[in-house]
Amino acid sequence: MIFKFEELNWKELDAMDRTKTMFFLPVSPLEEHGPHLPIGVDFINADFFARETAEVLANTHADWNFILIPALALGAHVIDYVGSIRIRQRVIRDLLVDYGSSLARHGFKYIVVFNAHAAPGHIVALEEACEAVNRKYNIQMVSPTGRFTIKLFLGEYYERFNKYMPKPMAAELIKDMKKDFHAGLWETSMMLMFRPDLVKEDYKSLEPHLKEMWEVLTNSEGCSNESGGYLGIPASASIEFARASTRVMRDEFFSLLERMMKGQNIRREVTSVYSWVPFLKTDFWSNVALLTGVVSVAAGVVGVVKLMMESEQKARTRTRRRRAGNPAAVAAQSNVVQSPDSHTDPTAPIPQVTP
Repeated sequence: MIFKFEELNWKELDAMDRTKTMFFLPVSPLEEHGPHLPIGVDFINADFFARETAEVLANTHADWNFILIPALALGAHVIDYVGSIRIRQRVIRDLLVDYGSSLARHGFKYIVVFNAHAAPGHIVALEEACEAVNRKYNIQMVSPTGRFTIKLFLGEYYERFNKYMPKPMAAELIKDMKKDFHAGLWETSMMLMFRPDLVKEDYKSLEPHLKEMWEVLTNSEGCSNESGGYLGIPASASIEFARASTRVMRDEFFSLLERMMKGQNIRREVTSVYSWVPFLKTDFWSNVALLTGVVSVAAGVVGVVKLMMESEQKARTRTRRRRAGNPAAVAAQSNVVQSPDSHTDPTAPIPQVTP
């Protein structure tokens, strides 16, 4: 069955079988999507795929509970336009750790994070959160959409999309789709399918704006500024393409999560290559800054010690030079005769005092 998390009371939730309950948590930003799409495209898409996947699984696994957690409008590394809400990568990771931990410490074992925002730093934050919860509680909290997004950009799904299209897509269109990164064909098609009221009619007149992936990864904001906020071919969008891509993605999610439900560990399988890139990790730059600070302090301490040693050495050198320049004073100092007493010679007789 499918439940809305916010509509359950704690006793109803506590009564559910921990081994047959799965939570779906959509997490995507509010971000500009060109002049033709709403700010909430990623947020709406993530929520849609969470609900769609829950319905497909519920139809084939009636003995399982699928719980939809309200979507979180959060995203790191958004394009900085009016309306884009920028959230720090660390905040997203830590918030997801708190969400996952809150469920895991009460015995729940399956949590799936849905995301429709392709920024590498955002994907890494979600995957880091899942890994942190998994390590601590030994459950399966996964964020598979990062892996799917990369495969989509690399064109690995296009042949499968074609199978469900009324007519095959042209070779030139498929070639251009590999550069369809933001508010282009795919996202415009999705919005035409389930929220056509939010799509501006002038999308059909927008010129293709195509960039290589390396250009987008290194300067997405600059690339999108040239077109007014989109990267791709929005004019080629269609409801038919949205239906075909949705079917393929739904099958991908179904196959993956069904294996997890059967007890297979899919955690490593769903981790994207982005999580292996050091400078994309949430704490990378803060750790670099910390290390730089430690090295600077250490260098400063070494410098101070070196100056002190040099100063001491100079003082000893001056002392030796003064002694060498005044031999009489040195001789006088070496010929000083001390009066005998019991402290310097324990065997000396004690002087007798005559009254």
